[in-house]
Amino acid sequence: MLTVVLTFWIAYFVIYMAADGLSALCYLIFNQRFHVNHPTRLILSGVFVLLLFLQYFRTAPSYWKELPTDERDFGPLVKATLGDYEVLSPILSHPKTVSKAVADVLLTGPRLVFGTWQKLQEARRWKAMNEAACSQMLVLLYSRSDIVPYEELCATARGRQLPHLKAIDGVRFLETGLLLSDDLRNELSQLPAS
Repeated sequence: MLTVVLTFWIAYFVIYMAADGLSALCYLIFNQRFHVNHPTRLILSGVFVLLLFLQYFRTAPSYWKELPTDERDFGPLVKATLGDYEVLSPILSHPKTVSKAVADVLLTGPRLVFGTWQKLQEARRWKAMNEAACSQMLVLLYSRSDIVPYEELCATARGRQLPHLKAIDGVRFLETGLLLSDDLRNELSQLPAS
């Protein structure tokens, strides 16, 4: 939440500076000042943060990890024409990559808020789990190499624990039943017998 608040106030500062610059430009051209008052800056900052949350929901997380491959560094001739600004050539020659990186940083707040919410939900599921019943279901799944049908699982008294098994990484919920992943099966085989 602190990241979202920080993003809000950074957006407020940017809007304040942009409005100040626009005011100076209006004064030069039209001889009148342009003013954005405090409540308007607050509203614009809030809209910006809201748009960040909407963008977070709109875009798959894998999109931010894929970097464009069609961008190339500037050649030596172009770098020489930049003069003192040659240090900016990596940024200027990769605009898609830089814009993705900036957007990824701006989406840190929404990502942390919803990541925290998901972890709290996961902790609630773990707390509500009946360990004895779930362990018995894991033993049943481990003893079988094929898919265990839902009907068979629900016929036992442990059938109510099915939703809690979703919290265990490696339990595969298929259309017809449950199956353990190979990784979870290997991990369970390394546990000492009790």
